[in-house]
Amino acid sequence: MPDVSAEERLWEATHAALRAPKERAAFVLRLSALQGPAPRRHHLLVCRAILEEAAQRYDGEIFLLGNGDAVLLCRLPPVPVGPEAALTEPSFLPNTFARLFRIDVPDPAALTTLWRLERDGEALIAYAAQARAQASARPVADATAPA
Repeated sequence: MPDVSAEERLWEATHAALRAPKERAAFVLRLSALQGPAPRRHHLLVCRAILEEAAQRYDGEIFLLGNGDAVLLCRLPPVPVGPEAALTEPSFLPNTFARLFRIDVPDPAALTTLWRLERDGEALIAYAAQARAQASARPVADATAPA
């Protein structure tokens, strides 16, 4: 049985999260929108570390998509967070990544999206459907081909 793609897992997780959307969010980091040579290796390492910390703190799951984008599905904190957690708090993530990529991105708003599932669930479904369609259109490497 083949591995399930990140796009397929995102599709399934989106539908599961929307069954109980209260105080849940989806954060999309559109690394696919960056112009070369970005994202650089150190950007990817820092992005992943920040997203993993946020996922750990806020009961989340990260989806690293084949197009380079990353999606974090998580809970929102029930109370405002202190300064030590502000870097990874979901509502602060757009600012965190805007600062990280300020040299590489002329429009930081194009780099990130934060959807609150109670309000923006349909937008997340549309994004997940588009990612799933793009993944299915991508050529699959032949496992039997010589390396």
